[in-house]
Amino acid sequence: MAGGAADCSFWERNLGTQCRMYELRNKKRISVAAASKLLANTTNAYRGYGLSMGTMITGWDETGPQLYYVDNDGTRLK
Repeated sequence: MAGGAADCSFWERNLGTQCRMYELRNKKRISVAAASKLLANTTNAYRGYGLSMGTMITGWDETGPQLYYVDNDGTRLK
């Protein structure tokens, strides 16, 4: 987690909520790729609002271990 601590904490909690909603709706856990895409889409929607964050989304799903980097511009790198 890098950037403004408040921005990072808020958007990571928001992502946790979105992932839990996905799990409740679909009766299965969200993939790491899909979770990172959710965060990238969300931060891209707030581009130009002065967000300051960069975070790593990590996990293990049906495709194995995954690692993604997402920043405040909506950039998503595997």
